[in-house]
Amino acid sequence: MKIVNDYHMHTKLSPCSGDQEATIENFVKVLAAKGFKSICITDHYWTLPENIWENKPNFKGPFPETLKQILENKKMVESTDFPLKVLIGAEIETYSPDCIGGTLELKEMLDVVLLPTDHFHLTSIIQQPEDHSFAGWGKHMMKFFIAGAKSRVGHVLAHPFIPMGEHHDKPREVLDTVSDAEFFDALSIANEYGNAIEINSGCLVSPEYYESLIRPFTIAKKAGCKFTVGSDTHRLATLDRYDIIAQFCSECGITEDDFSDIMIR
Repeated sequence: MKIVNDYHMHTKLSPCSGDQEATIENFVKVLAAKGFKSICITDHYWTLPENIWENKPNFKGPFPETLKQILENKKMVESTDFPLKVLIGAEIETYSPDCIGGTLELKEMLDVVLLPTDHFHLTSIIQQPEDHSFAGWGKHMMKFFIAGAKSRVGHVLAHPFIPMGEHHDKPREVLDTVSDAEFFDALSIANEYGNAIEINSGCLVSPEYYESLIRPFTIAKKAGCKFTVGSDTHRLATLDRYDIIAQFCSECGITEDDFSDIMIR
């Protein structure tokens, strides 16, 4: 398997990038030389709750004017003859199972919308579990995942089953509290509602995450899910993490036939 797509990329427009070299043009130059067919730029942009900026004035998140730049980027790439296909999307947010930072209108405006359901490290804005045990975090993570899958506001569920936050260094302990049947049911819902599941090399480079994700992604294949791939890069220097995706797919029994049609190959 040769990876020729990256559908999770952050430019300097994302506040968490900090790399002035992380531009669309630079990404295209590097990946076109690697034989890539298409990429999707997915800078952070969250809608809702509308009062977040006044409640959290010091939070370093994407601001409302970010959408204007994203749409300008979309016009730019549509009128530019790049050597590979460039799509423009966004990575939105799940604040709680009842509050997701995206809309159907935004989904219609962009090529691809990524919906993460596990940014629990953003403790100032993301709902935390009442039970902080491994099992409590497992239930909390799955509740967020199912809510995101049912929301219909995203095309792709980004880097699922990553227990960011309190137990970020113990993914296996958290995921081991979720049964195969629970994973299968949740992933069947994701498939039923038309969500693709992202294979994220930024997570796979961690041996702990790599090993702990094999089970749910193998189950995702059995549940009929389709997949996208992405580096989750925030810097130009990290466009070299694609072989690990092919290796992971092989271990999970995922083939190119399981890739979502949203990826232009």
